[in-house]
Amino acid sequence: LNKLFVIDHNDKTYNALDLPVKLEDFMPPGMADQMKMMMTFEVTVTPGDETKAVGDWSAKRFEMKMTSKLMAMDAVMWVVEHPDLDMVAFYAMYEHMASMQPGMVDAAKEMRKVNGLVVEQQAVMKMPMMGDLSINTSEKMTSIEKLEAPEGTYDPPAGYTEEEFDFMASMQRRYRETIGQNVRRVTFRATTMPPAG
Repeated sequence: LNKLFVIDHNDKTYNALDLPVKLEDFMPPGMADQMKMMMTFEVTVTPGDETKAVGDWSAKRFEMKMTSKLMAMDAVMWVVEHPDLDMVAFYAMYEHMASMQPGMVDAAKEMRKVNGLVVEQQAVMKMPMMGDLSINTSEKMTSIEKLEAPEGTYDPPAGYTEEEFDFMASMQRRYRETIGQNVRRVTFRATTMPPAG
């Protein structure tokens, strides 16, 4: 089974999508081209020479710039190479996740330049179409553990109802989450990863 489950904990529903996801298959006729024009992201990842301690790790600095017609984001990322992390599987998962956001597939591939795990990030996102809205975020990882996933972890939760994926409803929900209104807990789970190598 090679699927991506989109789980809405608020409504206790989920969508089961075949991988790789092709969002254009879920869009009204003509919308895919319009979305690409408006939401295609240009992403540049640049490695730096600076390093610093993040917890017990020695992390290397990377800078990322992301722009589209709708927004611009600048981020500083601190990255470590972790021996227990399968980067082939990790970036395959990352790209599957990005495929749920119009215009992000090529951007996700650019992130392969990082070749490690982001353990700290500071970012500023600006959205000119929403006035002077500026969103500042800061993330920091505090620990990494290697554990066996309990049985059923990657299955839809018991008692949840499967529904057909509605692209427009998904975009409206993402918009509400972005501006901080009516936030709903939504998780994504990929059931399988391609083998390394």
